[in-house]
Amino acid sequence: MSKLISTIKCHYKFFKQPDQIGDVIEVNKEPWLIIGIEGFKLTSQTLFVWYTCQNLSISDYVVNGQMNTGGSHEVELEAQLKFNHEQWDLIKPGSTTTAKDGNVYRFIEYTEISLKGTDLYVSITARRVYPVNRKKAKAKFIHDRKKKLKLEVH
Repeated sequence: MSKLISTIKCHYKFFKQPDQIGDVIEVNKEPWLIIGIEGFKLTSQTLFVWYTCQNLSISDYVVNGQMNTGGSHEVELEAQLKFNHEQWDLIKPGSTTTAKDGNVYRFIEYTEISLKGTDLYVSITARRVYPVNRKKAKAKFIHDRKKKLKLEVH
């Protein structure tokens, strides 16, 4: 029995548009709906893309819990660089970046990947990283210092 949701790796000759979220692809004669982009890798002539896909040939399943609605705490960031630019290694889910607005964001997932001329364009969902408030940070610092100095207050 096939899984309902699976990761599918696709490869494209460079300068051929990759499939997008919402596209249906056929793998082993089964239709799969692309519901997410997990990652990509560039080589000299090939673009490899790992997609999160839903098997459309399976229709008897139950969805538990709530759908992820994205909420206002998430933003969409974009990057457009030459396909062989070294900075692509820094644009991966889980990593962070400081945006033009000065705020730090953690990348969550890719939402679009396409070619624009000789540039690779990627859109990625990100969540702002907030610092711990000053009072809590100071209390944590003092607690840690006391612990290191083996000081206790009774």
